[in-house]
Amino acid sequence: LTSCLVCLADLAGCINCLAPLFRELGFDFCPGEGVPPLPVEELRLAADCAVLTVSGCMYAQQQIELNEMKGMDYGGPPSSILAALPPAMQTMVSQSGRGGGGIVPQQQQMAPLRGYPR
Repeated sequence: LTSCLVCLADLAGCINCLAPLFRELGFDFCPGEGVPPLPVEELRLAADCAVLTVSGCMYAQQQIELNEMKGMDYGGPPSSILAALPPAMQTMVSQSGRGGGGIVPQQQQMAPLRGYPR
């Protein structure tokens, strides 16, 4: 995830935590003469939009990775991983025709985000 998406997810989490508190404290009603109410429900809907945006970006990245794997000759899971599976799953994998012998895909390391502890 990019730092922008992480910030969106963090913002959505904060809003989702604060919206019920604001509603319970009565901030969604007009607090006084000439003071507009806080749009608590609208804030919650904006948080939902942010969560869905982050989810969409994650699914798009997953699809890119799947398309890349389809282009490679994927031989199934490595034998070491296959051996760690329960017997029923080992049978299922071997019946799929991709039983063992694959290589562990190269994992990509994200650059550390500025401002976040590692």
